[in-house]
Amino acid sequence: MNRIIVTGGAGFIGSHLLHALARKIVLDPALAQIYVIDKLTYAGDYNRISHLIDNKKIFFAKKDIANPRIANLNFFDNCQVIYHLAAETHVDNSILNPDVFIKTNILGTQNLLQISQQRGIRLVLISTDEVYGSISEGQANINSPLNPSSPYSASKASADLLSIANYRTFGTDVVITRCTNNYGTAQHIEKLIPATIMNFLNNRPMTVYGDGRNQRDWISVDDHVQGIIKTAELGESGSIFNFSSGQIMSNLEIINLISKIMRIKFNPILFVEDRKGHDFRYALDSSKSQDSLGWKPRANIEEELEKIIFWYKNNSKFIS
Repeated sequence: MNRIIVTGGAGFIGSHLLHALARKIVLDPALAQIYVIDKLTYAGDYNRISHLIDNKKIFFAKKDIANPRIANLNFFDNCQVIYHLAAETHVDNSILNPDVFIKTNILGTQNLLQISQQRGIRLVLISTDEVYGSISEGQANINSPLNPSSPYSASKASADLLSIANYRTFGTDVVITRCTNNYGTAQHIEKLIPATIMNFLNNRPMTVYGDGRNQRDWISVDDHVQGIIKTAELGESGSIFNFSSGQIMSNLEIINLISKIMRIKFNPILFVEDRKGHDFRYALDSSKSQDSLGWKPRANIEEELEKIIFWYKNNSKFIS
């Protein structure tokens, strides 16, 4: 019985991945079961996936990947792939309390690496463009040095290095994906796009770090998810794949675009002291992913934002 495990499956990206995998179950009779493991911290919302959990094909377990006893779970029997998305992710929180980031992102990843090695399971580690640090010009590629700026990005870079070391030392079947800023429905309102939408809907001022000119490459979460699945299916063990859209915009440009779509004539922006260690610009070269995996980004951000705005207007139960 072939199984897939998704850690962090109640998170933003994890839930979109789970929806894509649930569709694959219908089309692929060889894919028998999906187990979702999530600790359900503030960033994990069971509402995102509750309608998919049927305890026949898709199961849920509230577990902590940093607990060594997780290796004893029978979920891992006959498992083919672990999609590892469970992580502490908010940079601000990592500045206030870095310890939990070390525990989940590093120790939790090491637990899963050991399980993968011992049981012969492919581990797909979902990382971030932030491990490369700020890119003043051009794009970071898979051979660019790691230069993390926050406890969050340092913990993710550590997980990446542990994974590469496990592959080289033990032959662990692991592949790594690194992606730029995701956007989509059901994202936590701490993030720029949903925060802007909700502030506009409620006529509240928008708070922006620094001068708002920090630049990010913005990629649809659904495009990213397709890249993750292709990496699991086609990626050579020990490889790293970058995913980006090439749609680079500053925070102010994103806010102004949302304002245009929502036809907001005026909403005040409050500029606050910049975040400590705030990277100015991220940009990734995804040519390897396009050449090796046959992947390419398809979404247009303006068209997607229209759908996202509509979603937030009509899904208040997801908004805390």
